[in-house]
Amino acid sequence: NPAAWEGNLKLVLASPSSITKTVHYAADPHETMSDILLAMHSHAGSGPDCVRWITLTLVRSAEARGTRFNEIDLEGKVWHIPAERMKMGKQAHSVPLTSEAVKLIQRRRREVEGDLVFPSPVKGGVLTDVAVTKAFKRGRAEGTIHGIRSAFRDWAEEQAYPSSVAERCLAHQVGSEVERAYLRSDLMDLRRKLLTSWQTYIWPKAGLRLVAND
Repeated sequence: NPAAWEGNLKLVLASPSSITKTVHYAADPHETMSDILLAMHSHAGSGPDCVRWITLTLVRSAEARGTRFNEIDLEGKVWHIPAERMKMGKQAHSVPLTSEAVKLIQRRRREVEGDLVFPSPVKGGVLTDVAVTKAFKRGRAEGTIHGIRSAFRDWAEEQAYPSSVAERCLAHQVGSEVERAYLRSDLMDLRRKLLTSWQTYIWPKAGLRLVAND
């Protein structure tokens, strides 16, 4: 087969990955995150609260929208996301919860029924990505929801936090396979300190809280 890749075209042509242009998610600068949260302050409901949850935990949209109360350990202040709900579906991820994240979960427990933390107000079930994006835009955000993670990463780098800790906050794999085999710690305490510092940095001005009606 003259069009076969393996053993044929692969030997004479560049790999697709080497010539494909990488397109990054549009992201708002980290300096604007506090203003975005302030502009969203009067908006309540699953969409706005899911945006707040993503901002505090730095998880992906799908992971946040599917949050369930039975995954939350309020006593230990940890959110345990099962492997099947993570991007690659291979490894579970635990997120240390800051003080505002805990308050948000406690309030959502009082406001909603069922196990989904951010149920769709229209059809029930998991909230759509569109609903979360619309809520984010109410804060006059110009970037994407995923861009919140990028804003955090830029800020953490500028503050000289260890790259390994920041990457773990984003549930990214760190180092080579050999390095990961030797580093068994999930860096939970260090990640908790970093997320607490991030919370302090994005805290809205004038003493307003991150969660509406709290």
